[in-house]
Amino acid sequence: MEEGLRILELVQDIKNTYVKAKLEDKAKILKILSSNCTLKGVSVTFHWNKPFDILFKLGQSKEKGELIVNFRTFLRQTSIAPIIQQLSQLTA
Repeated sequence: MEEGLRILELVQDIKNTYVKAKLEDKAKILKILSSNCTLKGVSVTFHWNKPFDILFKLGQSKEKGELIVNFRTFLRQTSIAPIIQQLSQLTA
């Protein structure tokens, strides 16, 4: 669960980090958070990588119980240490 808390801390201020980042770091942030982005007109659609897809849905949903269970299950089954390390380097 410690990894889950750390990832939440890192993404809490990711928007400000992204805005202030150099172009190459912005690309790294987007690569960590998402894949297969699509551009339609002036709109970009993101396909979030795990666990960010679950976190995005949590932010959008009124019913959070099942999503919290999904996030917890993901954390138990997957090591997110590499993701945390990459984001930590970009947010430092």
